[in-house]
Amino acid sequence: MFSPYTTAGQNAVNKLNNFDYETLQNDPGYQFRLKQGEESINRAQSARGSLYSGSALKAAQEYGQGLADQTYNDAFNRNLSIANQGLSASGALSGVYDNIGNIKANKTSATSNTLTSTLSGLLNGSGAKQVIGYNPDGTPIYA
Repeated sequence: MFSPYTTAGQNAVNKLNNFDYETLQNDPGYQFRLKQGEESINRAQSARGSLYSGSALKAAQEYGQGLADQTYNDAFNRNLSIANQGLSASGALSGVYDNIGNIKANKTSATSNTLTSTLSGLLNGSGAKQVIGYNPDGTPIYA
């Protein structure tokens, strides 16, 4: 039930642990935005007659650094969000198993209480001492 979410979370954690710029640099979306931005800067600088100026190089460098920073942060936050979803799913799964354990323990306790009550009733009718509880060491307490 939660397996897809816990698996996605684990994969995202693995990506966060092995996060590097080279992977992002080869991303097609990053490459497209970088190319479009550089072309826009070149067109603007060319229209001003300063295509090969220091300001053109500075604008291209600032754009590239800003895009790299934004792309890195976006990818990191995306993986962090998926990892958190996996963590939430793992917590929910833990709660389910905890509830199952409680149900089983309650069933065992109820069965034991019913058996003790039945046996005490049977033994009481035969003149035997009635067990009304147990000491911490497990020895019976008789009425």
